[in-house]
Amino acid sequence: MATPKTLKAIDASLVLLAIAGLLTGGIGCGGGDNLQEFDDAHIKPADPGAHDHHHHHHDEEHKAPHGGTLVALGDHQYHAEIAWDEKAKTITVYVLDGEAEKAVPIDAEEIVLAVGIGKDAETHKFTAKPQENDGDGKCSRFVSSDKALFDKFHDSESTSGQIDLPIGEKTYPVVVAHDHHDHDHDHDEKGEHKHDEKADHKPEKKGEDSSPKKTGK
Repeated sequence: MATPKTLKAIDASLVLLAIAGLLTGGIGCGGGDNLQEFDDAHIKPADPGAHDHHHHHHDEEHKAPHGGTLVALGDHQYHAEIAWDEKAKTITVYVLDGEAEKAVPIDAEEIVLAVGIGKDAETHKFTAKPQENDGDGKCSRFVSSDKALFDKFHDSESTSGQIDLPIGEKTYPVVVAHDHHDHDHDHDEKGEHKHDEKADHKPEKKGEDSSPKKTGK
C-alpha cells in the first residue's frame, strides 16, 4: 500500500508534470504565432521593394534609343520612351517593345495626357507622327508641340501627368514627369565648367608670375 508520504510525492509529481505541459504548450503556441507574424511582417514590405528594385535595374539595363526616359509597361512587355526637346519645346512619346529596341505601332490617331486629378484635370493631345515602318493606320510616335505644356513640366518639379496608352487589347498607364535634376544638372555642369576654366586659368597666371625663377633669385 502507498503510504501518505508516497501519495504526496505522486501528487506533487503530477502537479509538476501538468505545469510543465501547460508551459510547454504555451511556449510552443506563442512561438508559432510569433513566427507567423514575423513572416507576414517580413514578406509584405519586402515584395514591393523587390519589385521596385527589379524595375529600377530593368530600366537601367535598357538604353533609350531617342535619348529620353524609359517607362516599363506591364510586366516589362513594353516600354514608353518620353523625349524632351529643349530647343523646339516638344514632348514625344515612343512606344517600344520589352527590350526598348523596336517600335511597337498601335491603333491610335492620338493619345491624351491628363495633368491633375478629377474635374480639375487638364487634357493635352499628342498627335500621331508615324515612323517609316509603322504601317498603314498605325503609329509608334506621338508628339505634343504645346510649348505652354512643355514649360509647365520644365518649370515645376511637382508637375506630373498620366497617359493611358492602348496597346493591343490592354491599356497601360504611363506616368509623365520631366527629370528636372538631370536637365538642371547639365546646365550646371556647363556653367561650372566655364567657371572652373576661368578659375583654373587665373591661378595659372598667378603661378607664372610667382614662377620658380623668382624663387631661384
